[in-house]
Amino acid sequence: MSTNTINLYVVDDDDSLLTLVKNHLTRKFGQDVNVTTFNSGEACLEHINYETHIVILDYYLNGENGLDILQMIKTINPHTEVIMLSNNEDMIAAIEAFKRGARDYVIKDTTSLKKISELINKKVVQFKTIVAEPNMQKFAALLFLTFATLAIVVTAIIKYYRQ
Repeated sequence: MSTNTINLYVVDDDDSLLTLVKNHLTRKFGQDVNVTTFNSGEACLEHINYETHIVILDYYLNGENGLDILQMIKTINPHTEVIMLSNNEDMIAAIEAFKRGARDYVIKDTTSLKKISELINKKVVQFKTIVAEPNMQKFAALLFLTFATLAIVVTAIIKYYRQ
């Protein structure tokens, strides 16, 4: 997995939704996001590690409880951001998801992909800033050294011509 991309997992037991979400995110974010899909929470859990940045997790999975999967994801990697995706509009379900560590709770409707994209876009911008920071520090150091060297050269030339 590349350190310059966000590793994102999509977990849903609906294969057509998995394809739709993966294609949408791949078109929208290109190489900035590496999208992997799973049709069960158990399959996803086998791949969760410290390089898993975001998981889009269905609330209802065949024979599995999305809240339990969420809790296990957070146990494996507490830094993984989990976006719950659900048909369940019950406020108590959303509150429980937040209590267990969900970053957000998106209701499946005609605006779901847009909402998810907006949430991921914030993470992409944040991630690029973090990745770019060491490069900016190197650039600043190089710029400082360049001006310091230039100052030394100019000072030497001025001393030479004054003599």
